[in-house]
Amino acid sequence: NAEYTQMTSVPLLSETHGGDDVLIYSRGPFSHLLTGVVEQSYIPHAIGYASCIGPGLKFCNTNERKRKFF
Repeated sequence: NAEYTQMTSVPLLSETHGGDDVLIYSRGPFSHLLTGVVEQSYIPHAIGYASCIGPGLKFCNTNERKRKFF
């Protein structure tokens, strides 16, 4: 149902984002970016950086990539 509203103990006029800390585990290349407890809004930025997709800083655009892999 597109008009369903979840009940809440604190009614607000707009949606909020918690930005809570979450526990994350990863394995493989760039796993050091996604290990331990991180703020949930950090996760898409780290994935975008490591996979060279989306806006913002990307590993494939840095000099570190050239030194490490070529």
